[in-house]
Amino acid sequence: MQALFAPVLQSYSPKNVIVTVGTFLMTQWDKVEVKHDEPLWRFDVGCYGKSVRRKVNNPLGTITLELPQTAAGNAYNSATIAIADDILKLDGIVTVFITDIWGGSLHLLTKGSIIQKPTVTYGKDPSKRSWVIRGEMDLNILSSRNAINSISSLF
Repeated sequence: MQALFAPVLQSYSPKNVIVTVGTFLMTQWDKVEVKHDEPLWRFDVGCYGKSVRRKVNNPLGTITLELPQTAAGNAYNSATIAIADDILKLDGIVTVFITDIWGGSLHLLTKGSIIQKPTVTYGKDPSKRSWVIRGEMDLNILSSRNAINSISSLF
């Protein structure tokens, strides 16, 4: 009899991760980091030693997108800042969608803003450009293909 959550060996490939900023599909990227600004729960201890657990309902999150210096996404992100602000009057709002096809994770930031342009460094070797996008994390599902297959086999 096979164990309920038996691990299946699989290899990870960044080619299975889809990153879109606005309507642009980022095909050249080095690293994507998705982070909530606060923990989901807070614990407080009163003066008499009683502890209280309370839920934090802060949906804000930050996505850091690291692109090579020569990636087309750098020009797109720069143009997005200008177009979303000045031409379309969207107050700089951009949608970011990240999904891991192999693992099943999904992250959606519908009302994000590019809050930090990358530091530009010129040298002999090409540098990395880190874009910081912050906003309401509407969907942040962490999953793995192993868990999806194991749960679906129950039904």
